[in-house]
Amino acid sequence: MKRNEKNKTERGAGHPAPSPSPIEGSGSVIRVRMLRPAGTSRGSYQPGTVIDLPADTARSWIAAGIAEQDKMIDGPPEIKMA
Repeated sequence: MKRNEKNKTERGAGHPAPSPSPIEGSGSVIRVRMLRPAGTSRGSYQPGTVIDLPADTARSWIAAGIAEQDKMIDGPPEIKMA
């Protein structure tokens, strides 16, 4: 068996990819919506504020109930009729 063929079988070719985590984000940044006020060295954030955080910080805040993952697609603000 050639070296390249051996490596392909050792890597487990043909096995399904692992399922994504419940908290998904693009790369190393996750967009969150603040649920409680919080302050960091980057600034202070009030409830309702949507920010992009490093994935590890976002996961910690989500687990602690400080924020929730924001899955809104960027678009125009909602207009409410009276």
